[in-house]
Amino acid sequence: MQENNQSQENKSGHIALRVSSELHAALVQRAKDEGRSLNNYLNHLLGESIAESGSFETRHFLGRVVSGRYFDSGSHLVELAGIFYRYQLKDGDTIDPAGQYVVIEVDGNVLTVCPLQEEKKA
Repeated sequence: MQENNQSQENKSGHIALRVSSELHAALVQRAKDEGRSLNNYLNHLLGESIAESGSFETRHFLGRVVSGRYFDSGSHLVELAGIFYRYQLKDGDTIDPAGQYVVIEVDGNVLTVCPLQEEKKA
């Protein structure tokens, strides 16, 4: 146990992380939607991802970007890693097969998704 404590003491708490500009934008928007700073939101996501009680789906799909071509609007199913899951679109819109979506919430076998880059309304 002493070795583990020493290992934690040597950590600065800072992590340099490179992500795509699209994922960065989606994370900023999601943090804003939840009234959090990006740093707080990322801490929340990372903490949830390593929690022992987290489901397989939460650990593997939360924050994942999915192409619109993997969605079947007729059956409300999306294919991820060869498995079909029910999905709901955050704002109740329709899936664009050419679009990109990010998984923002996981509740059992239901994934909540939102467009990666929401269109600006004129």
